[in-house]
Amino acid sequence: MDSSKLSRIVREEFIDEYGSIICNDIQKEVFGKSYNLWDPQEFEAFEEAGGHDDKCPSVTGNAAKWTAKVLLDEGIEPTL
Repeated sequence: MDSSKLSRIVREEFIDEYGSIICNDIQKEVFGKSYNLWDPQEFEAFEEAGGHDDKCPSVTGNAAKWTAKVLLDEGIEPTL
């Protein structure tokens, strides 16, 4: 399977879980609203809501998990 098909599988996982692949949309799903991270007050609110404590790490962890599953399902083993 080529990389575009593999990435499409991960994309579909994002859509199934969060309704979108777009950060602002994912923020709305996870936080109930999106934040303008360029605005210092909104960035502070984002942090206070757990942005970098558990919310975003959970999203990126899911992305890593889905990617690893796709690669392993295709027999693509990691090399160190």
